[in-house]
Amino acid sequence: MSAQAKNRLLPENFYPLSLSLRGKEVIVFGGDLAAFSELLRLLEAGATVTVVSSAFVCEIQELHITYGKRLELVRVSEAKYLEKCEDLARFSLVFALSANQLANEKAAALAASSNVPFYFVAGSGCTFVPVTVFKRGHVRISVSSDGICPPLETALMQRIEEVLVNDFDRYSVFLDSVQEIQEQLSTESVADGLKTWFELNTSESLASALSRQNFEEAISIIQQLQKNSELSADISEEAN
Repeated sequence: MSAQAKNRLLPENFYPLSLSLRGKEVIVFGGDLAAFSELLRLLEAGATVTVVSSAFVCEIQELHITYGKRLELVRVSEAKYLEKCEDLARFSLVFALSANQLANEKAAALAASSNVPFYFVAGSGCTFVPVTVFKRGHVRISVSSDGICPPLETALMQRIEEVLVNDFDRYSVFLDSVQEIQEQLSTESVADGLKTWFELNTSESLASALSRQNFEEAISIIQQLQKNSELSADISEEAN
């Protein structure tokens, strides 16, 4: 086994990060169900996606009907596309999910030379790995094995869902309420809004209320912070 191949078998410790993809371009190599699952998440995150494959499962073709403006299907083999491709620099992420592992290797190498983060299936040495996610509204719970064993991630997520299934709706409703308050704060000056959200995110009383799942108390604390912010803004205007 080559040294390069051995290095790819060594596990990485990846840094967990939620990444904004709104308006960003992403390329996905592969047109099967594995590509569909990742493609759906990318589109929901607001990305503009190019998918390269000689064939697409019907689920991907149906997505094209809904997301046509942000989803381009390039019907050509991944290998042929890569032969004519000089770099992948215009993309923010590269997903090499093809059934052709040689094409995945080439896509990964091209992404690396273009300084673009990439993931390719059945291989280590990636610069990021997708995680298994459960989403309900703005609540997202993710599980990662650093790409070592995705089936374990799925099993763990199923257990988490079983334990918390009755709580997810309450968490989601609470976040919707917080978002409404956040939108109201966005009408304030930037300085006042940032100050309020800093206070909110560092509030020990809010953390305590949420740890006890007392969402009414938590909303009350947030509303009081909002009122304090509005009062501070009024005093500042009077002083001027």
